[in-house]
This record gives sequence, structure tokens and C-alpha cells, in this order.
Amino acid sequence: MIQKAIEAELARNSSLDKNGFCNAPFALVKLPMVDRTPIFIKQYQIAPALKEQAAEQIKTWFQTGRIRYAKQDCPWNLPVTVIQKYRDGKLDGVRVCLDTRRINERCKNLEYPLPLIDELLNNIARGQLFAELDLESAFTQFPLAEEDQDILS
Repeated sequence: MIQKAIEAELARNSSLDKNGFCNAPFALVKLPMVDRTPIFIKQYQIAPALKEQAAEQIKTWFQTGRIRYAKQDCPWNLPVTVIQKYRDGKLDGVRVCLDTRRINERCKNLEYPLPLIDELLNNIARGQLFAELDLESAFTQFPLAEEDQDILS
């Protein structure tokens, strides 16, 4: 019975555009900033050995519409950082990350604390069926509110 329900959901979701954004109404990301004075931080150096793979990831994001070019006169600039990504202890490409720490400092604390590990373990202790979801480029799955897009340039 559970397997049929899972198969039905997988079939329903298989028709979704793999390169599209999450279309649930609550998925729209808004930045609740208390100070919108532009931040401009020079790009960090990227290790030469990682540049080509980082460029490929960024090219893919452009091609799939995950990112777009900032306006020419955009006063915002946040640097990216690139790290090596490992899977099962083996090198598995690179992870390109936008450094949003300065933005985070300016956002209102919405007070959604992460649950404690003890609470999580207690909640799943009697579970019978578990699943793992691994979203590719997870943070790029969510649309960003139009009025906040310059901020993440």
C-alpha cells in the first residue's frame, strides 16, 4: 500500500520540469532585511585547479535559468567560494557557494530554531519507513522574490 502511494507521487512529480523552480506558493524566498544599504565585496580568489569545474557549474545554472546576469549598474556584489565536494569519501566535483554572511547579518531573525538531535531521534524512533531526499543544487530550487534579486548578485 505504501509502495503504491510512493509510486503514484513519483509518477505525478516525474512530469515536473527538472530545471524549473519549486512552484509551491510557500517556496518563494524573500529576504527580510533590516538594512538594504548595498554591499559590494570583491570576488575571492578561486584555486586554479577548481576554476574550470566552477565555471561549468555556473554555466549550467545560466543555461537552466537558475541564475541570470545582474543589471550593469547593480550596486550589490557578493563573492562566491568554491570547495571540493566529496561523496562516499571520494572527490566528486566542486560546490560553488555564494557567501551570504553579510546578508545574513542584516536579516531579521525569524526564529525558526533547528530541532535538537535528541528530539529528532525520539520522533523517528518508532518509524518503519524512511526516505532520503538529495536535491541537486538545492538552494537554486527556490525562486527568489523579484525585489530581492539584486541583493544576491
